[in-house]
Amino acid sequence: MFGVNDDRWKRAVVLRLPLADLKNKQSLDRQVWSTDQAGSLRFAKGLSSGAIFASHSNSMAGLTLFEWPDTESDVTETEVAVTDWNDSSYQSNGPNNTPWLNRVDDRIMGGWRAKGVLGFAWCAAGDANHPHPFIRVVRINEANHSLIDEPDLWSSTCAWAYPATIANKRGDVGITAFCGGETTHPTPQPEKWAEIINIIITEQPTNPPPKAHPNE
Repeated sequence: MFGVNDDRWKRAVVLRLPLADLKNKQSLDRQVWSTDQAGSLRFAKGLSSGAIFASHSNSMAGLTLFEWPDTESDVTETEVAVTDWNDSSYQSNGPNNTPWLNRVDDRIMGGWRAKGVLGFAWCAAGDANHPHPFIRVVRINEANHSLIDEPDLWSSTCAWAYPATIANKRGDVGITAFCGGETTHPTPQPEKWAEIINIIITEQPTNPPPKAHPNE
């Protein structure tokens, strides 16, 4: 939510509606939860009861996990420490010298929930171990909230950004993300983080993206 007068962020809001009431076209008994301590909440999408969502932690390099069981009125929070990342500068130009990451930041963009694993993905700027911007990925044990691993998606020749993820009914996790650099126009690409991820091959376009606005 943003302020009417100053257009500045005020709080994040989660609205819960009963599926049975929606199905039966009944009056909705909605429940609302909000916080002014965490923004850009990202849900872990998957076929499970209750809601799990996350934001970057305000107290450490990590994530704050929020859980809202269907049978509970309160949301619980858990801090999960992860490896720190760089959010200072996202630099990458395509073959036509067009910058394509001017609007990127480190808000969580991908989230999934499958086979007892929670996963979240976001963009990070290059650092000493990553010559180009890349995608930070963390996988967390859903039962005890321990960190499983951090299978980041990165390359020595191009930047990775804009991840999106989803889990199907079997619990297989799919991902798409963009890869681009001096020799590669930014295009959606498939990638495999672990054996549970299914790959859908996409055809790469040959046309470059439009020139960015000079003020962007």
